[in-house]
Amino acid sequence: MADSQRKLVLAIIEFLQDSIANKTVASASIESLEVAIDCIGDAFGVDHTNDQVKQQLSIKPASLRTVFDVYLKTQERLASTTAAPQPGVSMTLTEEQKAKAEELKAAGNKALGAQSYDEAIKLYTQAIEINPNHIYYANRAAAYSQKAEYVSAVDDANRAISITPTYSKAYSRLAHAYFGLKQYDLAVKAYDQCLELDPNNAAVKASRAVAQQRCDAEDAHSSQQQTSSPTSDATSPATRSAPGAGGFPGMPGGMDFASMMNNPALMNMASQMLGNGGLANLMNNPAMRQMAESMMGGGGGGGSEGGAAADPMASIMNNPQLREMAQQFAAGSGGAGSPSAGSGGAAGAAEATGDDGGSSNPLAALASNPELRKMAEQFMRSQGNNNNGGSGSSQ
Repeated sequence: MADSQRKLVLAIIEFLQDSIANKTVASASIESLEVAIDCIGDAFGVDHTNDQVKQQLSIKPASLRTVFDVYLKTQERLASTTAAPQPGVSMTLTEEQKAKAEELKAAGNKALGAQSYDEAIKLYTQAIEINPNHIYYANRAAAYSQKAEYVSAVDDANRAISITPTYSKAYSRLAHAYFGLKQYDLAVKAYDQCLELDPNNAAVKASRAVAQQRCDAEDAHSSQQQTSSPTSDATSPATRSAPGAGGFPGMPGGMDFASMMNNPALMNMASQMLGNGGLANLMNNPAMRQMAESMMGGGGGGGSEGGAAADPMASIMNNPQLREMAQQFAAGSGGAGSPSAGSGGAAGAAEATGDDGGSSNPLAALASNPELRKMAEQFMRSQGNNNNGGSGSSQ
């Protein structure tokens, strides 16, 4: 799918999100819009939760509404131009009117050069009210672009083109505005139209080259995303909340492993375990293997009474086998080169979560981690549902 189409899809999604945020729709309809947003994103392969995708495809500071407003205004002005005589024709104006409009335009040019963009826009507008010709619209488009009001700049540039299609500067102003809106393909097209009228304009050629580079970069990025799309499903919103999420069979749905992997405490502990062989020792421990097999087979909390306890992390923390293993790990890890492990692996994990120091129970750092607590609660509930109450095996 072309980037221009994907940009339109994201603009539609952002419009729906804005409609929710500014309460354009009734609260009863919010859930329906949220479902629609996910369905649109999945159908067109646009992950609206991915910051990199949003940065590539978003047309901000413009929006679908503002672009549509430009279209409506352009249509209205084109209709009025067709219905009425051209107001820019000199014979419809007196010499005094033409002189006054030129005076205002000159003042606008001076304000634009002094970077007084609001004043320039005001003066150009006054000139347009007297004599709405293509030059004044094109100049006001330049002022709007300097203020990063690119949608208004597109509107004025198109207005100038509709009045005098052979005015090359109107196309360069249009291209500049499209470039600001990150619509690089439209910018290239507008630069090409300008060069047809002014083929020796070196500045326009240079600007077109930059716009073409951006287009090529977007196309390459889009092709790369399409090539890697089979693996990207694993990070889609539907997959993140699917049963067995993250590639862990038997684990309950709805668990966001991406957030867990970004947690500094967890990553610090994992680094220590991988660095000193603690993970291998842990997985080779027969008691740990027996407990894991019991949990995967429906046995609740590995030694806790009643399976799905009121506080699953408390039952894990108080499990004598896990406590013994954790104490052995804490004694043997000794920091293992981890920058945040001051006096041992478990202590380093506690520091990463903001604790003041170590704990007599090395599992306390795990038990205080909100992601792990949530995961344990979800797991216990799922095991209880799968085993008619989830009565754990007492040992």
